[in-house]
Amino acid sequence: MIGETKIYHWNEIQDSFQCADIFLGNGFSINISSALDYRSLFDRFLTYLNPEDQAVFKKFNSTNFEGIQNKLTDAIQVNSIFQHHCNEIGNATLKLKSELLNAIKDLHPNYSTIDPQTIYNLSQKLDWFENIYTTNYDIFLYHILLTTLDRHKKDASVRRYQDFFRTDEECLQFVDQPMREFKNIYYLHGALFLHNESGQTTKIRRGNKTDELLDLVRLKIHLGNLPLFVSEGKAR
Repeated sequence: MIGETKIYHWNEIQDSFQCADIFLGNGFSINISSALDYRSLFDRFLTYLNPEDQAVFKKFNSTNFEGIQNKLTDAIQVNSIFQHHCNEIGNATLKLKSELLNAIKDLHPNYSTIDPQTIYNLSQKLDWFENIYTTNYDIFLYHILLTTLDRHKKDASVRRYQDFFRTDEECLQFVDQPMREFKNIYYLHGALFLHNESGQTTKIRRGNKTDELLDLVRLKIHLGNLPLFVSEGKAR
């Protein structure tokens, strides 16, 4: 009990949530790898910044990547109105994006380091629910989706997921159209494996099972194609 409110054990209430949609937040990812804790990410990010860049976060007493990025963008627009040209602010904005990605690349574990049984167990646990809504941008759900697909091939009663990305020659492109008999996944904050290419939202195709998805993500970033994801920000 917390005051007059009873806290239920999942086993007591799970029947009420069968076939309900589920929302997955950062806690889901942290339980797979503690390296994805937001504080760990921010601390690693700071190591890439010089004192001048760090001063912006200290000035506003903030660890909010998106909030600081918005302030820098606003500063550029205000300067433009008064016809002041300040390349330093534009450079700081670009650096914030690139160094955040460097921190993520450093901390995100390769799939080969994750116990396959953990991914398999999560795939089974999610069978209980219907659609998945997630604010996580890591690669774990990508692999859970593939594991569920493998399980379906052995047992047709296991329902597969679709995330609105369909094969189009060499890539997976976003199509705003659900598929019957599939459960849906919604990446509310984007993901490391989603990109904008020639005006289209695309998803990285892993290739064969020996490929590390993170290596493909890093290659995309190296070629200048940044992922589509929200790191942290206000609810709006």
